[in-house]
Amino acid sequence: MGTTSLLSSGRLEPRKVIGSIDTSEFVVAAVAWVQLIVIAVRAERRRLSRRTRCRREPLTDLADAGLGEV
Repeated sequence: MGTTSLLSSGRLEPRKVIGSIDTSEFVVAAVAWVQLIVIAVRAERRRLSRRTRCRREPLTDLADAGLGEV
């Protein structure tokens, strides 16, 4: 749609229209890729922080159950 609109206006040469549309599509794709990586890294950090927060020492578990002394 952008290519058709820019070509029909007649203000730019066809090669400049194609180049500007290709550049904008590349920028959008690059930003989406970076955003995907950022979201994946944040999710992994959150998952790891939950795992370490919930982890307990085995000896503490035994002491809590009254099965051993620490």
